[in-house]
Amino acid sequence: GDNDSVLACMVAAVRWHGFTIDLAGLAELKARAVATVAAVPVNINAPRQVREYLRQFFDTMERLAPDVQKLEETTNKKVLERLSFFDDLVADETCLACNGTGRVRCGQTRIVAGQTGSGAGQTETGCLRCGQTGVLKAGPHPAVAPVKMILQAKAAKKEIELYDKLLIAGRFHASFVVIGTKSSRMAGADGLNPQGVNRHEEVRRQFPLKWGDRVLSGGDFNAFEMTIAHAVYGDDSLKRDLIQGIKIHAFAGEQLFPGHTWQQIKATDGTKHDLYTLAKSGVFAWTYGGDENTCVRNLQGVTLENARRFIAWLYARYPSIKTSREASQARFCSITQPGGRFTPMFWTEPAEYVETFLGFRRYYTLENAIVRELFRLAANPPGHWRCYEGSVVRSSKQQTILGATCSALYGACTSIQGANFRSEENTKIQSPGGEITKDVQRKIWDHQPVGVHELLVAPLNVHDELQCVCAEEYVEPVADTVRQTVEQYRAQVPLTGMTWYRRNENRAEK
Repeated sequence: GDNDSVLACMVAAVRWHGFTIDLAGLAELKARAVATVAAVPVNINAPRQVREYLRQFFDTMERLAPDVQKLEETTNKKVLERLSFFDDLVADETCLACNGTGRVRCGQTRIVAGQTGSGAGQTETGCLRCGQTGVLKAGPHPAVAPVKMILQAKAAKKEIELYDKLLIAGRFHASFVVIGTKSSRMAGADGLNPQGVNRHEEVRRQFPLKWGDRVLSGGDFNAFEMTIAHAVYGDDSLKRDLIQGIKIHAFAGEQLFPGHTWQQIKATDGTKHDLYTLAKSGVFAWTYGGDENTCVRNLQGVTLENARRFIAWLYARYPSIKTSREASQARFCSITQPGGRFTPMFWTEPAEYVETFLGFRRYYTLENAIVRELFRLAANPPGHWRCYEGSVVRSSKQQTILGATCSALYGACTSIQGANFRSEENTKIQSPGGEITKDVQRKIWDHQPVGVHELLVAPLNVHDELQCVCAEEYVEPVADTVRQTVEQYRAQVPLTGMTWYRRNENRAEK
């Protein structure tokens, strides 16, 4: 009778039936994606080809830049995203890749479709970096456009994989693991992740979901993560901003992207240069316990300096969150070094679990046991470790092999505990969101008659969005159920709310 058990049955029943999709529309989107992949002159699945192709857009000095050097290790999405923000050219300049000739020799060949460098060192070819003009114009670096082309092709390839599965099945058979994460939220499963479907409006329109004379209703929670954050931390400034409708993500974006006003950042929402979505992702990363390093790692083109200013601004604006997190860090990061680096480390027992305001507990028993053993090993290393002679330099300080080994063990301890702290902050927000969303789904499913029966309600949950295909006579009862269930959580999440649309044509209209 608990929500998770009931929803496990619901997911299976709804998946078996499936939802309606627009096959013609999906076929058209697939054709566009295929054309996007075909437009790239190299095989995007061959790192060597991608690397050789992109290297042609950098001169010898630029290839020494850290972001360009990472191409030698991998051509994954994060590396390419960093390169897509390569420094602009402030003025016209001579192309140093070809010394202004517009042509290159000596082992460099222009890579075109079907070529991978054959004839290198023998064939004189045009310089890709300057477009054979010998001059680079002020503005975006010449590597930016081809990097973005490859990124778009990689995204298109993933889209093709999704479209192929949907077109073969003919319907949308959404599968979920009900307790799919350690915070208890649902997760997509079985080779087609419903939560990973592109959220672009053009894609969402291809999911009418309803069938026959059924009606599609749906909606999503309003500022769900931030209203839960207020419930968790009780920050008065956050409450004020939410009530007044302040564009928190856009204001925070001013710190990430200096020189842009919050209005300008908000205006980029949904465009090719979407700074608003980047800022929104940064706020969510911070909400879930991330720091400036998280922002630099996950947000395209964000510098460490701007990320630090962004995090400092958020904590200054919402001081109660900062105070609460400092207390949590003390509970979960129990290893301290009061004397600073290269001084003795001290151990106190860390917290065993985090408990949300809805009573869900996430335990760290295994992680704490590992940290405890690593700390013991570092504090009392085996005697034979002292037999190894020699020294190493770590962070400009010379250490014995024993000292460096113990320092590395302590570093592993603090790294694990740091991860515990971040997951603890994540759980405090994610878990209540998952529990509330699952409760609404379960209450909707209670309208379905017991036993063998045609589907009269078919709920679908994607993050904080809920869709429900229902029979005509269930449209109003389902709407009332959603309203009443959400209202029941007002005591714990005072600012929560959900905008529910009774009749939609497809997922794009919620």
